[in-house]
Amino acid sequence: MNKVPPPPRIEIEGTAETRGLAYGRAADGLIKLGVERYRTLLSDRGCHWDSVVRAGRLLAGRLEASYPEQFRELKAIAKGAGVDLTDILLINGRSEILNATEMAVNAEDRTALDDGCTAAVAMPERTAEGRLLHGQNWDWRPECEETTVVLVLRRDDGPDIMTYVEAGGLARAGFNEAGVAITGNNLQTADESWSTPGIPLSVIRRLALEADGFPAAMQVVAKAPRTVSNNMMISCATGGGEAFDLETTPQEIFWIAPENGLLTHANHFVSPAAQAKVVDAGLLGGMDTLYRDRRVRARLDRAGTNITLADFADAFSDRFGDPCGVLRFPVSRNRNQSISATVATILMDAGGGVMQVRQSPYKNEDSLTYTL
Repeated sequence: MNKVPPPPRIEIEGTAETRGLAYGRAADGLIKLGVERYRTLLSDRGCHWDSVVRAGRLLAGRLEASYPEQFRELKAIAKGAGVDLTDILLINGRSEILNATEMAVNAEDRTALDDGCTAAVAMPERTAEGRLLHGQNWDWRPECEETTVVLVLRRDDGPDIMTYVEAGGLARAGFNEAGVAITGNNLQTADESWSTPGIPLSVIRRLALEADGFPAAMQVVAKAPRTVSNNMMISCATGGGEAFDLETTPQEIFWIAPENGLLTHANHFVSPAAQAKVVDAGLLGGMDTLYRDRRVRARLDRAGTNITLADFADAFSDRFGDPCGVLRFPVSRNRNQSISATVATILMDAGGGVMQVRQSPYKNEDSLTYTL
């Protein structure tokens, strides 16, 4: 196993402009490296930068009109890092912008631009300490191991937040002081229109984490305009614990509740209503999604009512189907296989204010614990 540097912790506070500037300055090198790599990815895919600029302007207009505080923070991040606003919008709205650009690719090729992920929640009645646990393997470009941070927001107008995210992003996997946690997995339908008005997924996740409690966080996801499909697993570690999985498309939301105290999800639609109504194009990205969530559930089940974060780490290390297992190894793309690897295993005990991150777990066995 190799040593992989852990993501740096960056703590910010104050107004949207103040925290954005501080964030951009603290992460400027990582942000610029991430931007450089996304620009290379776009170029390799035959996308012209002016297409990205046009897509970015659409996102900027929507954010400025409806979510001005988040827009001001994004502008300040760009200023602090010394990059264009389009660059920060690309980091935050990667799914939306990549899918909106004028690339002549078919649906099968588009899956190479999507991240994967496997996520799980164990309800309090299944855990050793009686606290809800929530975790995820984030599968995306393996080089992203070098451009992530653990961002902490100290807030006067709501709960403090901790999120693991690409440098320059607002939120990915995270939790807040009220015990609300969120993770996101890619989904894709066959009839999506990339021109559907919406806001970046990272902004939706941040809005959910800014919410004062679980009902408000769920409502944020339900009401937010979406351009692309995404699976959002939302949990709450307080009040006895609660969790739901929301399979969202630009038009609809399908929900899944825990079964026997466990909730798992990968990259295909699971709810019966969605399976009856949606053509699941995400399966083109790899049929391994069909067994990943099942195997995580099975491994967690073995721990009975004594599940710990160590059991989550074990479940997310499952290598069945190498290199396309729950723990994903970098692979060369072929017909039904996207270019991705498990960038990180993120484990959250929101009730205890703890996040554990194992960067590039396919080659690294060291985790670092962060506390809110």
